[in-house]
Amino acid sequence: MKRENWKNLMEAVGGVAIVASLVFVGMETRNSTIQAELTTRANALIAEKDAYE
Repeated sequence: MKRENWKNLMEAVGGVAIVASLVFVGMETRNSTIQAELTTRANALIAEKDAYE
């Protein structure tokens, strides 16, 4: 394989890796946001329940 072809292949692999890592970070951010919302709702329900006791 010529050096130029090798360089192009490695740049493509690097680009794919960057896109994959950005997708992963986006998914983790979304999951974290959902978890925070659920925790907030749960705490609000607990506080409401405690207010009636």
